[in-house]
Amino acid sequence: MHKRLFDKLGITLSFICIIHCMALPFMVMALPALRTYTESEGFHTLMVFLVTLTAGLAFIPGYLRHKDKKLIVLVITSLVLIVLGIVLGHELGIDPGHTHDDGHDHMNFGVLAERIVTTIGSILLIYCHFRNIKHKGHCDHCEHDEEELAQ
Repeated sequence: MHKRLFDKLGITLSFICIIHCMALPFMVMALPALRTYTESEGFHTLMVFLVTLTAGLAFIPGYLRHKDKKLIVLVITSLVLIVLGIVLGHELGIDPGHTHDDGHDHMNFGVLAERIVTTIGSILLIYCHFRNIKHKGHCDHCEHDEEELAQ
């Protein structure tokens, strides 16, 4: 399997999270039916699962090889931010926008907090994936003892 595959997949998934958070308000205005699908708890749960799984598959082998504790701390921080963002959105009353009698629409604090925190977590995770790719690129030129990898 290509050694950068999970990093590239992770970057793509994190980018989808950012697009989802930033573009969704505009997409919902254009196509209100999207609200039901993209604001559902199931969608967020699926994305968190995929992002976390991909991060594990991308970062655990690199950590076992290079022992870069700073990178692992950043990865964990980014995943915590992503999960925290989703929890904030749901716990603070996720209401992607409700329409008043006069027709204007607005977001509540939970949605705004979710989008900001999740976007920060996603950007940080993208950075971590690029840093992991850089580690793997350097690894093309280094030799690791098989016993060292087994420990």
